[in-house]
Amino acid sequence: MADFAIALASTVIFLFAEGGQVPIGTAFIIGYPIPGSSDKVVPLVVTAKHVVGDRNKIIGRFTTKSGTVPVSVLYDLADLRHNGDVWEHPDKGVDLLVFRTSHFEQTEYQPFPVALIASRKIYSEEDVKATDRIIFPCLLVNFMGTARNYPVIRDGSIALIPEEPVPLEYDVGARRVQTKQQVILIDATAIPAPVDHRFSFGLGQG
Repeated sequence: MADFAIALASTVIFLFAEGGQVPIGTAFIIGYPIPGSSDKVVPLVVTAKHVVGDRNKIIGRFTTKSGTVPVSVLYDLADLRHNGDVWEHPDKGVDLLVFRTSHFEQTEYQPFPVALIASRKIYSEEDVKATDRIIFPCLLVNFMGTARNYPVIRDGSIALIPEEPVPLEYDVGARRVQTKQQVILIDATAIPAPVDHRFSFGLGQG
C-alpha cells in the first residue's frame, strides 16, 4: 500500500483559479495510450466538474524535476473545448471532467496507467467490498509546499457499494445538480478538522 501511495501522489497536480493564488482542488494525470505505440501516452488531466465550476481558465501547478520552484500552466478550457480537447461524461450528473494537457519536459509527474483504472468487472473479480481500505490524495491548503507539490494521502474504507443509484446534490459553479448515480460510499476524512466529511461519495462509473 505504501508503494502505491507514493505512485499515486506522483500523478497529482494542484489546481488554482485564474491568477494562481486561490487553490480550488486537485487533479491527477492519466496516460492514455497512443494506438500502435507501446511506450507513448497522451497525458490527460482528470478532475471533478464541481472543482472547475463555471471557470473558463484555471491554473495547473506541477512539481519541476529540479524540485526548486513549482511551475504553473494556464489551461484555457474554452479554447480546449473549441478544439475538442475537453471531455465530460454524457450523463450530466456524473461529476467528472477530463481535458488534454501538453507534456512539459521540466515537470516531474508519472501518468497513471489507464489499465489500472478499476471497472465494474474488476470490482467483481477482485471481490471489492465494504470495509476494504482505500486511500486518496487531497490538497492541504495550509501546506501545499513552496519547492514542490505535497499532496496529502488520506485513508479510509469503503462504507457501502449500493446496487442501485443513490440521490446526490452538489454545486457546479452557479448550477445546482440533482441526480442519481451508482456510486461507492467512502468513510474518510476528506479535509482538515474541524470539518469532517464522512460518507463521501466516490464515482462508481467504471
